[in-house]
Order: sequence, then C-alpha cells, then structure tokens
Amino acid sequence: MNGQIFGVKLIFKYVVNSKMPQVLYEEQILRIKAESFDNAYQKADEYVASYINKYTNINGDTVEISLHKEVDCFLAYDENDEIQEVYSGIYNLDSNALNAMSTPCDKDEMNILRHW
Repeated sequence: MNGQIFGVKLIFKYVVNSKMPQVLYEEQILRIKAESFDNAYQKADEYVASYINKYTNINGDTVEISLHKEVDCFLAYDENDEIQEVYSGIYNLDSNALNAMSTPCDKDEMNILRHW
C-alpha cells in the first residue's frame, strides 16, 4: 500500500466506578499509514472501536474506557530528517491545569486500572 504517515491524537476517558468514583484521561498519538486524512481518521476510528472497553479491575470495580475526543490529525512530512516534530499543541491553561497535564499518574494512581 502506498500512503503517507499521519498522526492522530486521541484522548480516552477512564471512569472507575468505585465507592469514590475516579476519572482519568489517557492521551494517545497514533502513527497511521494512510492514503488521506479521511482514511487516517477511518483507521483511527477502527482502532478506537477495538480499544474502548468495560472491565472489572483488581478491586472489583467497573472501569469504562471511552473516547473523550479526537483532537487532531496531522501529516508527518519528512520521515528522513534526523529530528522530526511528532506533535505540537498550544494550550490556553492556567498553571494548575498545565501542571496537571504534564504530571502523569503514578504507580498507585494507575493501580485502579489494573484488571489482572
């Protein structure tokens, strides 16, 4: 298949239904070989359909994964450069939100998502 390399940025939402419900977000950037932007979005949609899920975590709580938002689709221009920008986003956030965005969950916070 001839095609170009696209990136599709997705944000997934994890809802943990426990005594103290929690919501976590996962940011993913997919590298997709596709013929066009529309084809890249179509392939991303197929991926999303296989990724969304509902399961029981190790604590017996229900965890629901859903797509929160398809953020962007972009063309990765020159694969042969030594350095290639994969994604750039500009956000208008206060410092608390920016800190939260740049601080991933730690091991204990991620434990609620485990299902084995």
